[in-house]
Amino acid sequence: MTSARPGAAVRSVGLPQRCDAVVVGGGVLGLSSAYELARRGLSVVLVDSGQVGGRQSGRNLGFVRQQGRAPAELPMMMAANQRWRGLSHELGTDVEWRMGGNLRLTNDPELASRYERWVADAASLGLDSRVVSNAEVESILPGVNEKWLLGIFTASDGHADPLATCRAYTAALRARGVQVCEGLPVQQITSAGGSVTGVTTPIGELKADVVVLAAGSGSARLARGTAAEIPQQLVSQTVILTEPVPVVTRAAAWTGELFIRQDARGCLRLAAAARNEIVLDPAGIRHAGRFLSSYLSNRSRLRVPLDPASLARALLRPVQSAWGGVLPRPRFDDARFCLERAQRYFPGLGGLRLRRAWSGEIEVTPDALPVIDGGGGPSGLVIATGMSGHGFGLGPIVGTVVADIVDGAETGFDLRPFRFARFHDGSRLEPMHLI
Repeated sequence: MTSARPGAAVRSVGLPQRCDAVVVGGGVLGLSSAYELARRGLSVVLVDSGQVGGRQSGRNLGFVRQQGRAPAELPMMMAANQRWRGLSHELGTDVEWRMGGNLRLTNDPELASRYERWVADAASLGLDSRVVSNAEVESILPGVNEKWLLGIFTASDGHADPLATCRAYTAALRARGVQVCEGLPVQQITSAGGSVTGVTTPIGELKADVVVLAAGSGSARLARGTAAEIPQQLVSQTVILTEPVPVVTRAAAWTGELFIRQDARGCLRLAAAARNEIVLDPAGIRHAGRFLSSYLSNRSRLRVPLDPASLARALLRPVQSAWGGVLPRPRFDDARFCLERAQRYFPGLGGLRLRRAWSGEIEVTPDALPVIDGGGGPSGLVIATGMSGHGFGLGPIVGTVVADIVDGAETGFDLRPFRFARFHDGSRLEPMHLI
């Protein structure tokens, strides 16, 4: 997997004066939204400040899981799972989808009880999640040298390659005549008379009656310009890629301290489950009170960097964000942790060799649920952001939901938990796991 470089130079892209819909953000949510809108006959332009797939959508682990989802998200994720199964054929490019299941393990008695309750609740919706024995764990993770108190497994879950998925969507968009503009930051979403009128960029204004805001970590800044305040905290996570090794698993697994996925080439993609870092940002600090309960529930899995260099970077973020931002740097102590833990789990592999390390930024809301709403700002603005680490898996179905909102059609899902107004109407925002 190649790490995309941020900040591609702005170039003349020959923007049209007008289109039916402009999509802001070249991650999987923006790509799938543009794809679905184009399928319905709208003229669409997609604009990204860097490269398509260059931010979190191209830098995540590639888990596509129904398992462990919040009850509000689960119906949508079950529909997304069905879509993933045929996505390579639909887009005409292999996204490396593998239905190897999702395995979640724990040695924490409290978590074990919660997992068992979750399995029972999921079964009522028809999901194939089940508690597994240590013998079954060994068949899912061949050669593993550990025992766990409890494991749950969902065989219908899977994983896919993030960059391959973004590239497949991009090719499908261009085949449908969608203009994809990279290296072109959106400066402002414009509106008049209570309706959006388009976006402004360094090379001019693009007029549109519909603006889809799917800019991930950049969404809050642009939403604020339309008087839509989205509380957002950024969390970074280091991911590593090893050299190819013999088969370890077909599943996407979480051992409680390590995320494990083996890709189509045999490389392991690993991340530490409890070494996530809060990204200091003036906007996030402004909403810190909203995140206090969630932070306290997850503090064992989070670090808050208060060193001078991190504080200095925080002060520069507003300026950097306006021009696409900078990618977070991987922490090599986290990379070392991942290698050491994986070698302890699988001693038969011998030494693991690091091929690459990178980091991404997950945009989190106070209740760790997305914002998917067509009523959170001026008419014609549809917001799809705040996925809280779940956006890659949900992506294909979120695009369909966005297109339904634009059409004024029934989505088939209860979107009330994802409404923008929940942050401002006194709703109780229950803290949940962040990642």
